[in-house]
Amino acid sequence: MIGSGAPHYAKAFREKVGSSVPIYTDPDLHSFKALSFKRGLGGVFNASMWKRGAEAFAKGYRQGAVQGDAMQLGGVLGLTADGDVFYKYQSEFAGDHPPLEVVMDSIP
Repeated sequence: MIGSGAPHYAKAFREKVGSSVPIYTDPDLHSFKALSFKRGLGGVFNASMWKRGAEAFAKGYRQGAVQGDAMQLGGVLGLTADGDVFYKYQSEFAGDHPPLEVVMDSIP
């Protein structure tokens, strides 16, 4: 997992969610740029983002303080132990995530 915030945010995130996977930080966005992940207002402020946000709010999720680059969108990248990409998903807007089942089913 790679975030765009400072290292101390990664530590706090790990503690909050109880993650056991490695969490890295890339405040300079080198990995995001290398993967051509989108960045900018268009992905943050659009109708789909507001719809997804309302759905998440209705389920009890709340947006916390922004940690990292608020304009940087993410995605999911699956790599084999040899470094081959077996799955790539680029978020089109804030809150755009692939279904977990799709990601898990792609694992070779």
